[in-house]
Amino acid sequence: MLHQYPDVLTVRQAAEALCVCEASVYRMVKERSIGFRRVGRKILIPKVCLVDYLNSARYQVSSCNSGQIYPARKGERT
Repeated sequence: MLHQYPDVLTVRQAAEALCVCEASVYRMVKERSIGFRRVGRKILIPKVCLVDYLNSARYQVSSCNSGQIYPARKGERT
């Protein structure tokens, strides 16, 4: 499914993988509906969080809540 993408994706790569525009990915990050990590000003999205987002029936991040990876807020939908 996402084999051609690296383990950590940029916003541009995540947008390409989801077939959405970059603004949509930034919105998902802002709403915390997808797990991510900031490194300086750069937003990085672990592939596991992208897969979690795609596999989740409610499009909630479920297993990306360790360290500084931000999970979706409880009860939030996209």
